[in-house]
Amino acid sequence: MTLGFFPTPYPDECLYSILCRYYARIGGAGYEKISQMLFGTRKNLSSTIYLPIKSERIDCWTQPESGITRHIIAAKHTLYPYFSISYKPELRAEVERVLKGGVPNPKHDRTMVYRSANWRLQYLRYCPLCAAENIAMYGE
Repeated sequence: MTLGFFPTPYPDECLYSILCRYYARIGGAGYEKISQMLFGTRKNLSSTIYLPIKSERIDCWTQPESGITRHIIAAKHTLYPYFSISYKPELRAEVERVLKGGVPNPKHDRTMVYRSANWRLQYLRYCPLCAAENIAMYGE
């Protein structure tokens, strides 16, 4: 099952922002409902803004011809490229396997959530100049 609508990511837009645009456009049906729709769980998935957790669910968000893939979301819209530098080779190989279409092993998401727990900030930060540029270019 694919969603009826999912926003096209802007260049350099973080996954959190993409998900916020989706939430706003469907009328803000409630965090838990949106989390269930997108990730198949009602748990807090704030880690997804840092790492490609539950990335197999991206296949349900869009049609294949959209060009939006797990790998593109992870590589261009999360901090995975930066954090993966410090991963053990086994973990990096597992993440790459999942991003190329594989099914994650049961402990994959737990490992990724654990790794991201140290990077969480108390509040989201953004660049006001970049925000102004995006408003001028995209109207939002």
